[in-house]
Parts: sequence; C-alpha cells; structure tokens
Amino acid sequence: MGEIGPKELLLIAIVILLLFGTKKLPELMRGLGKGFKTFNDGKNSVMEEMDSIKKPMNVVKNPIGAAKKEMLSSMKSSITDVDHEPVEKKGA
Repeated sequence: MGEIGPKELLLIAIVILLLFGTKKLPELMRGLGKGFKTFNDGKNSVMEEMDSIKKPMNVVKNPIGAAKKEMLSSMKSSITDVDHEPVEKKGA
C-alpha cells in the first residue's frame, strides 16, 4: 500500500466538506481534537503508572548489587589488613 500524498489528502478533505457541510465541520474538528486530547491524557497516565511500577523494581535490584559490592570491598580490606607475614606452606 502506498503512502497518502497531498492529492489524496485534498480529496479526503473535499469529501468530508461535502458530507458534513461548512457549518458542521468546525464542530466535527473540535470534537476530534477533544478525542485526541482525551486519548493522549489516557496514554500519559498509563505511562506514568508504568514508570511508578518500574521504580520499585529498580530499588529491589540495587540493594543486591550494593550488598555484593560491600561484601567484596570488605573481603578485599580484610585481606589487606592481615599481617604481611609469609604463610608457611605445608610440606615445605
């Protein structure tokens, strides 16, 4: 299927003008605009709801990563805190 070009849009506008007349056309467009606004408002509220659901999911993931980093850093610091005396090998 092809794209709608300027000629097709002009034909559609003429057909709408003939069907509804010049007096009903502004009212029709106003109603169409209100419908689009209502749709966009609904879409935005759904997007906000999805974002509010995503935030707690990220909070749940972050403590696990933070705990892992904390544990690794404490392990590294405990290794460096040990006296630097050589460890005797068994059997040597």
